[in-house]
Amino acid sequence: MLLIEQTKEEKIQVAKDLLFALSNGGGQNRLKAMLGADNFLLVPGGISFKFKMCSKANYVKITVNSNDLIDVKFSKIRKSRSTCELTESNIKNFNDNYIDGLKAIFSTYTGLDTHL
Repeated sequence: MLLIEQTKEEKIQVAKDLLFALSNGGGQNRLKAMLGADNFLLVPGGISFKFKMCSKANYVKITVNSNDLIDVKFSKIRKSRSTCELTESNIKNFNDNYIDGLKAIFSTYTGLDTHL
């Protein structure tokens, strides 16, 4: 799947597929319950969201690259109290992974389970 000129429906389907793989079929609602996930956003070729209960990272961006493999980027987003500016620290990237390994990458890195 090339990411050039995707329709809105195709972008939404890619995001749903990624959420389905990550949550073991539960989708967005299961991630909200298990991780405190919120701020789900469609990004070019994938989805991103914030989550709670992890000291290493609080934001993840999951995208499909040009080889039809999955790239996962974990970040820590902080808000400065004095200036109210957001800063993003890139923590860890996992590139060129198969979709069936997405759940294991997330759980191994964060220590959080995405399913019961």
